[in-house]
Amino acid sequence: MAFRSILLFLLVVTCCNSATAFYNEDGPVTVFSSKDQFNEEVLKATDSIWMITFFTPDCAPCQALEPEFNKLATKLAGIAKVGAVDLQAAQEVAKQLGIQQLPTIKFFAHEPELNPYTKVFDKTAVDYKGPRTAKKMADFLTAQLPTFITVLEDAAGYSHFKSDNSEGLASAILFSSKEESSPLYKALSLQFKDRLRLAEVRTAEGTELAGEFGVDTLPTVILEKSDGTRVQYDGTIGAEPLADFFTEYAAAAPEPKETNAQQKAPQVAPLAEIPDFEATVLESEDIWLVAFTKPEEEKCKEENDKLVKTVNDLHGLVKAGQVVLNDEASVKLATDWTATEAASGEACYQIALFPFGPDKADADAEIFSGELDVKKLQEFVFESVPSLVTPVTSQNSDQFLQMGDFSMPKLILFSKKTEISGTYKSLAMNFRSDFAFGFASSTDTALATRFQITTFPKLLLLIAQPTEDGQVNFGLQPYNGALNYQQMSLFCKSIAMQLEMMKNQGQEQEVKKEAPAEVVEVSTNDEMYEACAAKGGLCVIALLDATSETHGANLEVLTKVATMNAGKPFSFSWVNAPRQFDFSMAFEKSPEDVPTVVILSYRKLRFAPLRGSFGVDEIDALMTSVATGRTGTQMIQEMPKLVDGGIDPPAQEEMIEEEEFDLSDLMGEEIDSGIPSKEDLIKQAEKEIEEEKARKKREAEEAAEKEKAEKSKKDKKKKKKNKKKKELHSDL
Repeated sequence: MAFRSILLFLLVVTCCNSATAFYNEDGPVTVFSSKDQFNEEVLKATDSIWMITFFTPDCAPCQALEPEFNKLATKLAGIAKVGAVDLQAAQEVAKQLGIQQLPTIKFFAHEPELNPYTKVFDKTAVDYKGPRTAKKMADFLTAQLPTFITVLEDAAGYSHFKSDNSEGLASAILFSSKEESSPLYKALSLQFKDRLRLAEVRTAEGTELAGEFGVDTLPTVILEKSDGTRVQYDGTIGAEPLADFFTEYAAAAPEPKETNAQQKAPQVAPLAEIPDFEATVLESEDIWLVAFTKPEEEKCKEENDKLVKTVNDLHGLVKAGQVVLNDEASVKLATDWTATEAASGEACYQIALFPFGPDKADADAEIFSGELDVKKLQEFVFESVPSLVTPVTSQNSDQFLQMGDFSMPKLILFSKKTEISGTYKSLAMNFRSDFAFGFASSTDTALATRFQITTFPKLLLLIAQPTEDGQVNFGLQPYNGALNYQQMSLFCKSIAMQLEMMKNQGQEQEVKKEAPAEVVEVSTNDEMYEACAAKGGLCVIALLDATSETHGANLEVLTKVATMNAGKPFSFSWVNAPRQFDFSMAFEKSPEDVPTVVILSYRKLRFAPLRGSFGVDEIDALMTSVATGRTGTQMIQEMPKLVDGGIDPPAQEEMIEEEEFDLSDLMGEEIDSGIPSKEDLIKQAEKEIEEEKARKKREAEEAAEKEKAEKSKKDKKKKKKNKKKKELHSDL
């Protein structure tokens, strides 16, 4: 970690030699110059989504990005927020977010989410990997907008919407000819969430309602107060004027709370309560950390919050939960296990550790007595973690590989240290059923050479691969992530899950020839669920153009990949991308990017896009890389929706001519990036290459001519000199 910090510091220093920032503070891009400002406006705010670039004033690529970011901010004013962090002035932000290269672009959703690994509510930054043009970034941002809009189809729907208003809020109703909500209206629904209810009537379904409201032109916005009186908006359709109009009738924005240490800290998920103590803890082989607590008592609230955060900061080193002391049975349980101070009310909580091994009923629980912080609690836990790690040397490495059975994968940590860390012991304990764990010293050079280890520390995964002649080879896969428990455990979970799937489906046997696999087209949300979510595993979704001349060939490529991977935990489908614009853009793919593929985990809402060409080898490599955890994945806020049957894509001419986002045109504009097309760039590159070749050829010819001339000149001088010598000899 120290090494990373030094690299980051050098990066910032070398880029910042007293240059002035190039983002104008009065311009459309919000410039952040301090960690506090960034945290307050981005991480704590819940009324907008953000796209942020990180720069230093002397960074040339950062300067090249500035015009596109300014254009993006101008076009999306009132819809999404665009910012830039000056790392010369705000180095703390770089450390906070782990910025390692410039320029970096990150997306922030509108509200914190529960991190399933840290158990902390925070805003997780998502790296933007797409094209860095204003149009492409705008497409990505508008696809991430959440919606808090009620669609009204008929009088019954309106009646229910009107009656379901316990807060007594006013309502804004948009009458539109469009089939989907516009980015502007989605943004307004987010901005006025819990202050004003937004609804939409799409005239294809809501003609009756339009007549009831006296609407004869589209788009029209009607504001209905809580007492039923209505006001028709007669201003221009734009983010700022509509926001001003809504503000007149919306409930007041909540007053900002006073900032204190507790409010600055992120929300933390509570510890899980233990329902059946005997079955869950005493009959378990695992180590259990049990907190006997009184979270409901006001005097204990602050201490309990600290307890919960500290235990969660262990990131799953051991199993943990709480017993709430709210009745005689729970108090007796605490007393029986010597948590007497918590049971009597002398302390707000006590932590008991139940050791590794079965039949804990006869064991003694150890009470934590130190000062509560993560490091001390971690040390307390490590003292009880058994060592299930085998020391591996060049002499016993073959025996280690044969431990258990060949099918069990092996993990070896190569380290310069002589003692096995508590973190690695905990990893071995928690994944003891899935892996055999080894530890090797860097001083054993023969062993390091055998396993191709050149840097330390290094964690290496070995997976048995039986051969046709009955021998067993081991495939080597180095782990390249951070050597902390949280990241290593994620790696182990991913590998264990994939190996279990392969085992259950007979993947250890010889792969037999399969009939061509079925690859289905999906054009509705129900079809997507059946083709993807219902089948489990990972979904391979191809984004294709059904009207393309190469469509048949593209389907053949996808079918071949599906056939090669028959029986593996993948499902295959394809979507007609030009007719499903929003769906494609949710995965950072526009119709111009097809044919392409995304690998999606429907359950986790994470995906990995294909970066290379649409080919059998490229798609198969991406699938393998995602399945084994070697390729990182990106998050989506929610599963993007398909429009049943699809819709015609907007005409290219219209998209170029539009200048404003408005309610009359949902996604019907492109932001002119001023960037040449891919074909133009290729032609330009080819032209420059030919020109460079011609230039070098001319220079070579000129050099040859010059050399020839020089040689000729020397020859003449030599001949003349020889002639004079002959004349001199003749005179003598």
